[in-house]
Order: sequence, then C-alpha cells, then structure tokens
Amino acid sequence: MHRKLLASYNELNRHFYESLGADFSDTRNFSWQGWNQLLPFFKLAASKPLHILDLGCGNGRLLEFLQVHLSQSFDYLGLDSSKQLLSLARAKYSQQDFQHFDLLEKYLAIGKIILPTSKKFDLIVLFGLTHHLSSSALRRQLLFDLRKSLSDGGFLIVSNWQFARERERFDKNILTGQKVWQSRQLSWLAKIKLTFLLLGLEKNDYLLDWRQGQQAGQVFRYCHFLAEEEMLELTAASGWRIATSFFADGKSSKLNQYFVLQAL
Repeated sequence: MHRKLLASYNELNRHFYESLGADFSDTRNFSWQGWNQLLPFFKLAASKPLHILDLGCGNGRLLEFLQVHLSQSFDYLGLDSSKQLLSLARAKYSQQDFQHFDLLEKYLAIGKIILPTSKKFDLIVLFGLTHHLSSSALRRQLLFDLRKSLSDGGFLIVSNWQFARERERFDKNILTGQKVWQSRQLSWLAKIKLTFLLLGLEKNDYLLDWRQGQQAGQVFRYCHFLAEEEMLELTAASGWRIATSFFADGKSSKLNQYFVLQAL
C-alpha cells in the first residue's frame, strides 16, 4: 500500500478516536470473555513480578482485569496512539505508566517498529489493535519486530476482531461510495476524501462508521478483517509458533479470534 494512503488511514483513525474518545471508552468499560481463557498463559510467564506491555491499551481497561485475576505482582506499560483515550486511562489508573506511541508513524519514518523502551516483557498483548494496521507489510513488520521485546519463555497474545464474519450485525456500518454520496451530513470535501480512501482499500479492508452520539454517521475508521488464513501466514513469516488459538466474545462467542504466540 502506498505511504500516502497509509498515512491517510492513520489520520482517519486518529480523528475517530480524538473525536469520539469518551463515547468510545464508554462502550469499552468491561473485560472480554476471552481474557479468562488466557489466564493460564499469564501464570506460565517466567518472571515475578510479571512485566506486561499492553500495546494499543486504549482506556486501560485490561488493568482492572489483571488486578482482579492475577495473584502475582506485575508491572505494566500501556501504549496507545490516542491522546484522548490515554487521558482517560491516566485519570482512572493514575499510578500506572501510560505513554503515547503511534506505531504507524514510526513505521512510515524508519520502516520498522521500535518501542519507546528497551525493557523485555513476559507478556505483550495486542487487544483490539490489529484491525487498524493498514497493510500486510505493516502487520508482518510489527509481529517481526515485537520478538526482540519479549523475554525468554514469554508470550505475545493477539486478538483479531472478526466483524466481517458477522455481516448481519455490521453491514449497516460498512461505508460504500453510494452511502457517501447520498449522505446529507457530509460536506463535498469530506465526500471526495472518503471516496479516495475507499478506492485505496485492499482485500478485507473496510471503512466503518459510528452510530452513536451527536457525530453519528460523520466519523469513520479504517478496519481490516484479519482472517485466520492470513494470521497463520503472518505468524509463520515473522517467526512465531502458535501455542493456542480460539474464538470468544460477543453474543456469538466468535467476535474475536485469539492467538497465543511464542517466538521460534
């Protein structure tokens, strides 16, 4: 994918979360069912206290789950590109470490992902992040580069949002050219920009709208449907072994697909 398109999709998502941070956070104030199935791998990680990196931490909701369910002590670093969501996380969890980090900007600048810390982590979690990675090369590079931030015996845990498997639920949110040009809420300039972004989409790429609050139908985000076949290819190409994978969450219990990975 062209660099200009990558930057444009990143800017679209940045605007989405800065515009809707509080509204979005209100829909993400609970733990996912699938996290309970991951607890054995948290307990298998080597060090005490555990060193945990939450990449794409959003409002920090994973912290409450960890505090309730982990008996051993842990230190935590949350990284996210949304300053709005980070401000909400810091307000709620003032004793924890949250830092701003835009991995796509880093990728566009130097062609790889270098985290803002040299620390090794026992657990690196990517929950609700991969669908915003706007090219197969970026997805592969992130998985490849994260290996050097993982301690021996540690785990990388990834959840991939399976929204495209639930078309009856999400079809209404998928933006099309017809929806853009029929909209009475969008300006002509916005319609032209969105058409450009729609034309640049690759396989399993979508623009999704937001249906809540005052900005319903006016704010959009780039999302990639990361199917199991692609994930298997990515893990093999970037040097990971799959310890386990499973579906969980939502009414269908298949809203997210989880992968627990160990470096080869």
